[in-house]
Amino acid sequence: MVPAVFANHKGGIKAAFAIPFITGIIAVLGSATFASFLGLAKYGGFNGLFDWVTVWQGFAYLMKYGGYFGRL
Repeated sequence: MVPAVFANHKGGIKAAFAIPFITGIIAVLGSATFASFLGLAKYGGFNGLFDWVTVWQGFAYLMKYGGYFGRL
């Protein structure tokens, strides 16, 4: 809902329909990659919001593989 309000303010009705649709696609595909990366697919998956599958997915990669760089 919030992306639609900002999109409508900046780009009108076309943006109000397009931007939430695009962010929804990113959330679905990001949830799928996040679930497979964390091993949650075998438990039914992961239902993440836009910020969880974009910003926090990067932090999850750092936390999972960051320990290897400290050992070098």
